[in-house]
Amino acid sequence: MSSIAWRLEVLNLDSVYASQSWRPESWRDKERRHMPNYPGKQLSAVLKQLSRLPGLVNEDDIVRLRRALVHAADGQAFVQLMGQREQSLNDVTKATFEQRIKTLESLSGYLALMLGLPVLAIGPVAGSYARTQPDATELLNGIMLDRYFGDMVNCKAATPWARRPDANRLLWAYEATDTAMQQLRGKMSAVHTCHECAHLDYEQALVRRTYHSGFYASSASLLWIDACNLFHDSCYVEFARGLQNPVALRLGQQIDTDVLVNTVERLNPDRQTGKILLIANTAGSPQALGEAIRALQTQRSPVIWLCDPLNIHTAQQSAGSQTQNAALEWDQTLNLHRTLDSRLSGIALEVRSLASSHPAPERHEDPAPFFDFQKTLQLCSHLAHAYRESR
Repeated sequence: MSSIAWRLEVLNLDSVYASQSWRPESWRDKERRHMPNYPGKQLSAVLKQLSRLPGLVNEDDIVRLRRALVHAADGQAFVQLMGQREQSLNDVTKATFEQRIKTLESLSGYLALMLGLPVLAIGPVAGSYARTQPDATELLNGIMLDRYFGDMVNCKAATPWARRPDANRLLWAYEATDTAMQQLRGKMSAVHTCHECAHLDYEQALVRRTYHSGFYASSASLLWIDACNLFHDSCYVEFARGLQNPVALRLGQQIDTDVLVNTVERLNPDRQTGKILLIANTAGSPQALGEAIRALQTQRSPVIWLCDPLNIHTAQQSAGSQTQNAALEWDQTLNLHRTLDSRLSGIALEVRSLASSHPAPERHEDPAPFFDFQKTLQLCSHLAHAYRESR
């Protein structure tokens, strides 16, 4: 038996994908939401081309991450999911990629020293070029425009030409990600890649088969699903449930416990440790998060909890500094898990090492809060102390 086959057997991954009811395209049988509409027939030709290109990550990458997540679930490692969620194709330079990787490696090294634990670094260092939008169009200055769905789809400038979805940009995104992945492998970096599972046409085109005839998304080692895409009978959940990749769910301010339990069950029916990560915070009201924790404990669903201490609610409602607010949110979430005999295994944080080339958000948009490197170091010092005290 080959080493890769042995590792798959240890993780019991192949049993999940034996079901014949799932196909890489089965998400198309569900309601399509929050994705762009492309004009003409160009998209199908581009997707066909993408499907023939080499995967951006391989099965070995995903198996290594799954094994590391098992250790994190047992309290033997700390998960650091950090980076800039929205990236620009204008930033595709060797220097930019190196800075992103260096930032995450420096933070993981610092956290490991402060915690006295191995740190599992995961970040959107490459390929985070798509975003979810509630509607396909919007009215700006009396003009109906396509929404900005990320540089993989269109441009952010508020003009009809710039906002027109262009399928060729999927190929540009692939090329940019491939360049970054080559740098990662050349540096022998321990950072695992991730991004939002927002553009299902692109993700499907990059699905590849495992050695055991299962499937994995080759666009990144880990995919996350945004809170707004966890709707009933979600096409995003349907796509992710047949993949070998670990999947993270970003929970919103309002947590529907029934929906969450059902989603986790669909994604991980065999209850495999290291498959599901949940990103959440108390948002000043721990009741909803507490109910979700207890419900999953009752179901004996193994999930890895991460805290997102920097959220719009906290940033806008509290009078303290951004760092103080984030530290308080971390403490509240950590204490809640400890009270419920649950384990908080890591942190998810928007961190930007360089000034983004994206223009400032339009007035109608809420700019997502983020930390620079120095603020992140301050927060890491605080969370490491609190985490050690809670163990």
